[in-house]
Amino acid sequence: MGIGAILLFAFFSVELHHVVHGADLQQISGKTANNFDGNQTFNQGENNLNSWLERIQQDAITNNVAQSSTNFYNELPNEGVTKVITVAKTGVADFRRLQDAVDSVPEDNMQRVVIYIQSGIYKEKVLVPKTKPYITFQGQGKRATVITWNDDLTTLDKFGKALGTMKSASVTIESDYFVAANLSFQNNAVSPNLRNKYRQAVALRISGDMAMFLSCGFFGHQDTLCDDAGRHYFYNCTIKGTVDYIFGNGRSLYERCAIRSLERFGAITAQGRGDPSQLTGFAFVRCRIAGYGGPYLGRAWGDFSRVVYINSKFNVDIGPHAWSDFGHPGRRSTSFYGMYRCRGPAVKSALKSRWTRELTSAEAKPFLDKSFINSDSWFQPYAKLTLDPMKFATDKASFN
Repeated sequence: MGIGAILLFAFFSVELHHVVHGADLQQISGKTANNFDGNQTFNQGENNLNSWLERIQQDAITNNVAQSSTNFYNELPNEGVTKVITVAKTGVADFRRLQDAVDSVPEDNMQRVVIYIQSGIYKEKVLVPKTKPYITFQGQGKRATVITWNDDLTTLDKFGKALGTMKSASVTIESDYFVAANLSFQNNAVSPNLRNKYRQAVALRISGDMAMFLSCGFFGHQDTLCDDAGRHYFYNCTIKGTVDYIFGNGRSLYERCAIRSLERFGAITAQGRGDPSQLTGFAFVRCRIAGYGGPYLGRAWGDFSRVVYINSKFNVDIGPHAWSDFGHPGRRSTSFYGMYRCRGPAVKSALKSRWTRELTSAEAKPFLDKSFINSDSWFQPYAKLTLDPMKFATDKASFN
């Protein structure tokens, strides 16, 4: 590919970033929880991570990276050798367009393919089909690498038919084992307003199973993030919108994410669990919820909608009822909306709602533990690439 030497080192591991386990639940339930500032437990894990990273990088410098990373690669026995594809707006890269990079991955791919996306705004509609698992999108930062498009539900396809909400997505991920890190997904369609509240325009739709989003941004207005189906993990992400801007029937854990409502109307979530036997739901753990006051914490899109907020901080006011039945009064008795050890002005109001369950430690535990998304079988370290920036310095691309 002509990109020079690649330093591949382990950047992220679930065991190191300290997702809350049963032992942590006991700690939070005890004395530590009374003085919990949202960072105490995390910082300990973060310090361990930084120390570990320094050792890995030093090993790389002394040409010992292969030996020191043996355990890392052994944890990925089914993925084979990592392949790297580069995308850049200018300079030397394999492709100019992200979709072309995705299209170059063979059908039924069984190795980890990292698509390294140089900084820039990529104005294109992207699809990763079901037949292309094990793909990683790696950008250079939430504000540096942005994938954006402007379809909404009324946009016409090539046959003159309205796309609808699901097909309005700027980026659609249908494949399993997808990873995205350090980039943003945006839909910049016209925002809804009080006269026209309903302008569904999805930034990202994820319907593949076993996906991870690390330090990503999701920016839009109505229906920003379609957490459609499958098990998903969101870590240190930023999600902004107005109406139902986290919606779908995924089984997802959001940890240490920043969630921001952009208008005084609307709802944060619209979870679509339709049967009590389904294991789906949204768990927000140690998140920050901010923005303009007035949104619902959730609307019951499904008869058995399920959303919980745990150890999260609310810097936003909410409506007097906290939740909405989506026009189906029967869902008030079948939905599951819970809070556990949350803080901020909205919490007191939310707990007054008959819908809100103030969870006990035993009730909160299934959502705190990573087993909520059945992660033991698919969580993996994340490999971050560091490429020689001088290889992107020329004006002419090289497509090999």
